[in-house]
Amino acid sequence: MVDWIRVNSNAISQVAYSNGILYIVFRESSECYQYSGVPASVYTGLVTARSIGQYFNQWIRDNYPEQQLSYVP
Repeated sequence: MVDWIRVNSNAISQVAYSNGILYIVFRESSECYQYSGVPASVYTGLVTARSIGQYFNQWIRDNYPEQQLSYVP
């Protein structure tokens, strides 16, 4: 079980983090992805970023293995 945080972003609606796995729910599609091997500092940077979508594109997308989930954990 993970604790979800709603974020203020046009691209991302919710995020969660547990044991190096970052979960992201995208606003437009409502799809959930998990990103593996993400350091806690990157998660903290994401949730405190001025632009969450921009931070995601620069520091997370294409930098960590991703997997689309068929459910939201």
